Amino acid sequence: WWVVLGAPHQLARYDGSEWTTWDVGMYAHSVALDSAGSAWVNGHFTQSPELLASIARAGGVRTHLLPPHPTLATGDGGPVPYELRTGPDGTIWMSELQGNRIVAFHPSTGRSDVYEMPTSVSGPRRLDVDRQGVVWIPTYGAGGLVRLDPSADPKDRFQEIPLPLKDAAPYIARVHPRTGVVWIGTGTADAVFAYHPRERR
Repeated sequence: WWVVLGAPHQLARYDGSEWTTWDVGMYAHSVALDSAGSAWVNGHFTQSPELLASIARAGGVRTHLLPPHPTLATGDGGPVPYELRTGPDGTIWMSELQGNRIVAFHPSTGRSDVYEMPTSVSGPRRLDVDRQGVVWIPTYGAGGLVRLDPSADPKDRFQEIPLPLKDAAPYIARVHPRTGVVWIGTGTADAVFAYHPRERR
């Protein structure tokens, strides 16, 4: 098990018999694992700069800086880094709940790409990444599902998909690893949705 311990600023792992903890220097909100066996956490309240930390299999902790938000890097609130997921190419994807951005961090280069959500105040929360590297984003504030294809032409990168119930407050998306169906958990609809990308329904 991997567990984020927010207030103690730690990441913990349970291997079946004992716990190991690492001091990550930030209020860790989410954890993602990569194919090399490293774990990644984001700083929920970091803002200038926003931070990621990686914990290598050997045990060392390394901090990574993300691009500052143009308006929320200083002052109260901040962009509120939220979900972390690892793409098939090793990219670490992160949502900003209040910042309305998706950040892609590339561990091999230390470079980041930033994608502004197509609708203001979308409230992107727990996104997921499919086997083709497409990012599926539940928009808690806007009430829909967003498809982000980073390999597409900039004008075609985003597709906004309405949900069957308005104001469902979609909170989490998870892509089935075999079928590619996107499952969406909601905050207010008392429902779970399944979106079928091939059929667009």
